[in-house]
Amino acid sequence: MAVAAASIVARYQSLKAMDTLSEQAGITLPIGAGHAVDLIAAKLIRKGLDLNQFAKVHFANTQKARQLARQ
Repeated sequence: MAVAAASIVARYQSLKAMDTLSEQAGITLPIGAGHAVDLIAAKLIRKGLDLNQFAKVHFANTQKARQLARQ
């Protein structure tokens, strides 16, 4: 029971954090990976925002987003 409760609380906090980051970025930030996420990351880069504030940048899609931002 305790593990289930902790999981619910953690998910709630994660979603709240994404809402806050979306407000700061001025765009809805999707959760996960894929082409749609790459496009949003490219938009953040084009806006001159520090991607480190909004994403985990050690994944391969960071390079994809940087390439898309240059187009």
